Amino acid sequence: MEEEKKKSNLILYAEDDPEDRMFFNDALLELKANHKVKFVEDGAELINYLHHEGDFGDKSTNPEPELIILDLNMPKMDGCETLERIRNEDKYALTPVVIFSTSRAKEDITKCYKLGANTFICKPDSFSDLVKILDNVIEYWFENGELPAVE
Repeated sequence: MEEEKKKSNLILYAEDDPEDRMFFNDALLELKANHKVKFVEDGAELINYLHHEGDFGDKSTNPEPELIILDLNMPKMDGCETLERIRNEDKYALTPVVIFSTSRAKEDITKCYKLGANTFICKPDSFSDLVKILDNVIEYWFENGELPAVE
């Protein structure tokens, strides 16, 4: 029997807006979820995290994510470019990626799905809606769905 890998329960979230990061973290605390979130400020930092480069070299404090959340509009490397880079790496090709954006443009949504996004969620206007959405995301990806093994 194959040994089951230990789950990190880590959500890696690339978000450049400090207020959005704070609201997301507060929503996670509100849910009393047994999940950790690690924030990076843009796509370039997220790629550095995945490669354990720079400030993210210590694998014990920077475990592999089980879910990646990307904002679309970020400096240095936007969400679409980041998603494309993730999907072009064998190690992360199957890692679930959720786009979390203020954009409601059909072109953005279509492009993200074509690049390999698993889900596109429009950021809600209220904290209570954010809590509901985050609860649904966690329930779907961590409780009901089976995630690929984290290596």
